[in-house]
Amino acid sequence: MYGINTMSITEENPIFRDSTNKRILLTAVILLLVTATYFNSFPGAFHYDDFGLFLENPEFREQAWTPLSLLTLYGGRPLSLMSLEVNLLAGGEDPFWFLLVNLLLHLAVTSLLFLLIARLSSSIYTGFLAALIFGIHPLQAQTVNYIWARSVLLMTFFLFMSLLFSVTSKKIWPALLLFQLAIWARMDALAALPLMILLHRRQKRPVVILGSINLAAAGYSLFSASKTNMNINHSSPLEYLLEAPLNLLRYLELMFHPGKHSIFHAYAESGILKISAAFCLAVIILMLVIKMRKAQPMVFAGTAWLILMLLPSLLIPNADPVTESRAYSAFAGAALITATLMIIAGRLTGEKISSFMDGSRKQPAIVLTTAIVTLSCIPVLALKTMERNCLWKDDEKIWREAASVNPESYLPAYNLGVALVRIGAFKKGLDSFAQAIKLNPRDDMSYSASGLCFEILGDTEEAEAYFSRALELNPENKLALESSNCQGDNGMKK
Repeated sequence: MYGINTMSITEENPIFRDSTNKRILLTAVILLLVTATYFNSFPGAFHYDDFGLFLENPEFREQAWTPLSLLTLYGGRPLSLMSLEVNLLAGGEDPFWFLLVNLLLHLAVTSLLFLLIARLSSSIYTGFLAALIFGIHPLQAQTVNYIWARSVLLMTFFLFMSLLFSVTSKKIWPALLLFQLAIWARMDALAALPLMILLHRRQKRPVVILGSINLAAAGYSLFSASKTNMNINHSSPLEYLLEAPLNLLRYLELMFHPGKHSIFHAYAESGILKISAAFCLAVIILMLVIKMRKAQPMVFAGTAWLILMLLPSLLIPNADPVTESRAYSAFAGAALITATLMIIAGRLTGEKISSFMDGSRKQPAIVLTTAIVTLSCIPVLALKTMERNCLWKDDEKIWREAASVNPESYLPAYNLGVALVRIGAFKKGLDSFAQAIKLNPRDDMSYSASGLCFEILGDTEEAEAYFSRALELNPENKLALESSNCQGDNGMKK
């Protein structure tokens, strides 16, 4: 059922056939290569939400939250928050230990993907190549290096474990337990519910009940959260939904065209013509994949998984429509598609080359050519990922790159300013905030951050002016309110 019809090479050659020893050996090779690719990530660094959501979050640091507050304030990620808390208690605020756990989870996910695809495709080499592409692709660098992306790693780990149990065990309860753990890590795991029902169609009732309960909790979380970015926080939800096909193509570009990666992606207003063209192109791609589902079931399976796991990002309005870490689990489908097509290309190239050789030398030539063609991309991907790792080691560098890639967006400029302030470069931070204000004169956060810089530099008059402007734009700006109160208190004391 899951075999790849056009890949007779995997059936004709013992080297491609599955066995326990080969699985162990290839898993070790995968772990070694992925570890080597991420070795230059250490000691790591904290970024962006790492500070506001847990390092500098009093609710998190005081461990005062309850299961209900986790559901409402953090979008239902209790397991991920627990892992971060344990990390904090065991290693303190040293990013090395957080990054180490992220990398270990990434290695575990990559190994599980190898076993899962090898099982479903009946080809150990397809599993090996897909897992290797998944493990070293530069798109994954953000998820591994960004500590707050821990939820994505944990979710994918438990999700792949659940799927592996679903296809290897007759007992349903281990798969359901692991699926629930995946949901507690990150509620996006619910996107895999249709697949879980399909895999357990003979015992689907408990899967449906479990899914319904969690869908209700997820809905409650989305519509009740108000203090974080876990809720529906896009200015125009309808516009966001209309752009779903366009955002899908943007994710595909990041997956299949390495080199355009960044911590932040800003896009200009699309317009109805661009959205319509994207919709038509997405439909054409889907129709082609559906048409070839019998000839190439692994391409169909990879596409289905890719779209399924991107649905939360495509359908739930978010301030950032395209974020690389949210594509982490979906990329497993892209890796499977890439590996399948590359093996086919390698086999066809090998057959053409072997047509000029004697009969006894044809098959070894096909095997060698297939290996060369399929593995040719690995060094390129690994080098690009190592380049990304170097940027992720420095919060200033990663946001400076984002600002250069997105020169018309104020958010990278603002976050670059925050990164500069954290290292004490207040004057440079002011320049970045000024650029953010130039790009968006109504951004109250850039005004309040500028006010803070002027306050630290001793220019209280300028600080007060910027705080006042921030409060004009947003009377609830917390930083400006606190600073204004402090200045008022100081005035009374005088």
